[in-house]
Amino acid sequence: MNTNLRIPYLAFVAILVIIVANLFVLYKLDKQTADSGKQIIIIEKAISRAAIACYALEGSYPNQLSYLEDNYGISYDHERYFVHYRYEGANVFPQIIVFSNFGPATTGSE
Repeated sequence: MNTNLRIPYLAFVAILVIIVANLFVLYKLDKQTADSGKQIIIIEKAISRAAIACYALEGSYPNQLSYLEDNYGISYDHERYFVHYRYEGANVFPQIIVFSNFGPATTGSE
C-alpha cells in the first residue's frame, strides 16, 4: 500500500472504531434506562398490590412502607430505587412513586 494512502486509511479506521464504540455505549445506556423504567413499574405495581391486599385482609391501608416489606413480602434494591410512600388515611389509597437513583423516573400514577 502506498504510504500516502496509509495515513488517511488509518485515520478512517480509527474514526470508524470510535464511532462504533460510541454507538455501543449509547445503546447500553439506553437499554439500562429502559430496563430501569420497567423495574420501576414492577416495583410500583407490587407495592400497590400489597397495599390492596393489606386493605382487603386487615381493613385499612398500611401507614408505612416498612409494614408491607415486613408482612407482605415487598423487597427491592434500596440502593438503586427510592420509594415515596405517602399514607393518606386508613381508607384512602396511599401515594406510591418509585424513583431510580439514576435520575427521577416515575410511572405517572399518583
